[in-house]
Amino acid sequence: PLFSMSAASPASTTSPRSHSPRSPQSRERLDHLKSTVESLASSLRQDHEIKTELTQAELAMMRDSITRNDEHLAVEISRRAHADKALQQTLSAAVAHIDEQMSRVLLAVESLTQRVVSMEAMVAAEREQRSLSQRQLADSLGAQLSDLRASQAALQQELRGETSALRRDLEQEKKDRDEDEQQIVRTMSSVVEDH
Repeated sequence: PLFSMSAASPASTTSPRSHSPRSPQSRERLDHLKSTVESLASSLRQDHEIKTELTQAELAMMRDSITRNDEHLAVEISRRAHADKALQQTLSAAVAHIDEQMSRVLLAVESLTQRVVSMEAMVAAEREQRSLSQRQLADSLGAQLSDLRASQAALQQELRGETSALRRDLEQEKKDRDEDEQQIVRTMSSVVEDH
C-alpha cells in the first residue's frame, strides 16, 4: 500500500495541464522512494517477525516457568501437607500425653484433698474431744476442790471444836488441880496445927 501510494503520488501531483513524459530525475526519485518504501516494509516485516518470535519464545518461557512453578508449588503443598500431618500427629500425641498427665494430677489432687479433709475432720474431732476432756477435767477438779474446801472447812470446824473442848478440859483440869493443891495445903496446915 505504501508503494502504491508512493507510485501514485507523482501522478497525482502532476498538473492536469501537463501530459509530458516523466523526466529521468522524477523517475529516479520514484525508484529511490520505491526502494525506500520496500526497505521500510521489509524492515517492518522483519521487526514484526522478530517480535512474533520473541513473543512466542517469551510465551513458551512463561509457560515453562509457570509449569515449573506449578510443579514446585504442588511439591511444596504436598511437603507442607505431610509436614502439617506429622505436626498434627505430634501435637495430638502431646495433647493426649498432657491429658493423661492432667488426669493423673487431678486424681492425685482429689485424693490429697480427701485426705486433707479427713485429717481436718480428725483434727477437729480431736480438738473437740480435748476441749470436752479439758472441760470435764476442769469440772471434776472444780468439784474436787469444792469438796476439799468443804472438807477443810469441816475439819477446821471440828479442830476448832476439839481445841475448844481441849482448852476447856485443860482449864477444868487446872482448876481441879489448883483446888486439890489448895485442899492439900489446907489439910497439911490443919495437920501441922494439930501437932
